[in-house]
Amino acid sequence: MNKYAPILIPTLNRYLHFERCVNTLSLSDLAIETDLYIALDYPLKDSHWEGYLKIKDYISKIEGFKNVYVIERAKNFGAEKNLTSAINFLFENHNYIVLTEDDNEFSECFLDYMNKGNIQFKNRKDVFSICGYNYPIVMPTDLDSNVYFWRGFSAWGCGIWKEKWSEIDFTGGDVNRFLMNPSNIFKLNKYAGNYFPALLEVELKNHVTGDTLVSMYLVKNNYGCIFPNVSMVRNHGHDGTGVHGGLLVDNIYSSQQIDANKEFNFKFENVNLIENVNINLLLKK
Repeated sequence: MNKYAPILIPTLNRYLHFERCVNTLSLSDLAIETDLYIALDYPLKDSHWEGYLKIKDYISKIEGFKNVYVIERAKNFGAEKNLTSAINFLFENHNYIVLTEDDNEFSECFLDYMNKGNIQFKNRKDVFSICGYNYPIVMPTDLDSNVYFWRGFSAWGCGIWKEKWSEIDFTGGDVNRFLMNPSNIFKLNKYAGNYFPALLEVELKNHVTGDTLVSMYLVKNNYGCIFPNVSMVRNHGHDGTGVHGGLLVDNIYSSQQIDANKEFNFKFENVNLIENVNINLLLKK
């Protein structure tokens, strides 16, 4: 067992995204002590093959990590199944893993933040995940900490614990019961305007997305995630190549400034890091 959390990247054919993701992770000082797992799905259509074969060739040349393991599918699993089955596989031997989609670019301090976050918050039941991304907002200037607690989740580079992840029903079976309680709708809208419409998509159109179900779980149980004041992740997925991202002409996510430090040390005065009302308002806007 490695004392540092393993990294999991699900992928299929987005070669340029995947290469950038792996390369930036490898720049971390902790990469050489970290196991990298790649869940490589099998092509579903002809257009997948070129990128898929490039990724297969590139994987054999990856350096800078302790070990590189490939979970290679013999048939197409689809994005959701490829991801969830790989997570379950890693949780057979690990209690905490670092998860990222293949279209993210990282700060050098990202892995340091993720591993220190595990130590800092693993015993807090109300902390569901350590998230490396921060939204493109102007943070308040009077903060006494370099992280914040919010009842939301971002899968753009996150650390997750087995016992907390396993509590969520990713089939969407809990959505109807949750939405039937008006107080839950009020709580959803308190934090973000997109939570309620996204849950309606799950219920009425069976459009199940993991982030939506995680957000419902957080609001329902008064849990949250830890986010850095300065993002450690830049996302390149809104270029029309992804399953959910779509295409943004003015793509702020791919040009967002990220932390330039090599190390990260948590800084906050109160051990019981709680919600910041001003940050909540900024995120809701």
